Amino acid sequence: WRHPEGPPMVRFFLIFCLIFALILSCPAEPVQTEVQSALTRGAEAWNRGDLDTFLKGYVQGPEMTYTASGRVVRGIDELRARYQKAYGTSRETMGSLRFDEIEVWSLGDGYALAMGKWAVEFGARSKEAKSGGIFSLVLRKTPEGWLILHDHTSRLLDEKAKGNS
Repeated sequence: WRHPEGPPMVRFFLIFCLIFALILSCPAEPVQTEVQSALTRGAEAWNRGDLDTFLKGYVQGPEMTYTASGRVVRGIDELRARYQKAYGTSRETMGSLRFDEIEVWSLGDGYALAMGKWAVEFGARSKEAKSGGIFSLVLRKTPEGWLILHDHTSRLLDEKAKGNS
């Protein structure tokens, strides 16, 4: 006489295979992947000295906000002026941007929160070799992809500026 469900090891193996197949069939977190890709494209544009393409990663309307250094910037035109004043519009003056430790959370239908670290290296031509800090972004899914609706960027001070040297 045989048990109708088969030996326990066979059942365990079949259940394991079913779970493994389900895991493999699930797509990777699309929001995480899509937002990270959008930020990577922005960093690539920055590193080419292409400020206009970098800014296409932001919502283009007046509802876009950027906060840093105790100031609020509203709209893409004000943000463009701020970046031009701070970084110029060429590869040499803008330096090399990278994002690290990016975390992304879905905020519901069509919105996401991203947080991570940013760093810009300017090289020997600048009095300041590098700058960096943390950011949090609220992004909106649009037909053009994920765009930054709100950007809060904080700059980390180096050890000398903190008085810890």
